[in-house]
Amino acid sequence: MSMYALQVMTGMEAEITRKLRGKGVDARCLQERRMIRRGGKWQEQLYTLFPSYIFVSTPDVYRVYYAVCHEDGVLHWLGATKGTPEALSAHEEANILWLAGDGPLPPSEAEMQADGTLDFTSGPLAHLKDMLEKVNRHDRRVTVRVPVGGEDKTITLSYRLNGRQQCYEARHRRVVCRMVWPRPDQNRRSLPASAVCHCEQAVQGNLRRV
Repeated sequence: MSMYALQVMTGMEAEITRKLRGKGVDARCLQERRMIRRGGKWQEQLYTLFPSYIFVSTPDVYRVYYAVCHEDGVLHWLGATKGTPEALSAHEEANILWLAGDGPLPPSEAEMQADGTLDFTSGPLAHLKDMLEKVNRHDRRVTVRVPVGGEDKTITLSYRLNGRQQCYEARHRRVVCRMVWPRPDQNRRSLPASAVCHCEQAVQGNLRRV
């Protein structure tokens, strides 16, 4: 059994995967339940990890070649020559299978260390530690370089802090806001401009640190 990559129309990854599976093709569209911040709360949203790409596993690529090529939205197989299927390396396939899992991946878990660094303790980011490129703490995103067909593809994965630190973060942010925002008997406009700015800077600074 070997794994191959296909380039497809952007936005049709999940639909094409579903149709190919209906034809008996072992196809995968890698997705994540991404952490998105809306209205001051973190929530999960389905996100495709490799936009424009899906992956097919087969013991004989030419048995499924035409069934795949004739599917609407499929552009071409990835290989040294455009359109010629070329199997991924064992290392590349292992990474793809890890990211595929049994379905959409949950966010990775992270712990804040005493020196301010993040330690990814579970999930795909714990497995791909050696491939991390950039960490965006404000949006809780990590950029990772994953090789596919001999070329590095950049994907973004999300993470969440473990339960204890998550509670601490929320509690600390509420305390900051309570200290500087107006009391019920005050109007925000009645506060000095410097006080209002201090509040906003404190909250923003806290978010950047977390």
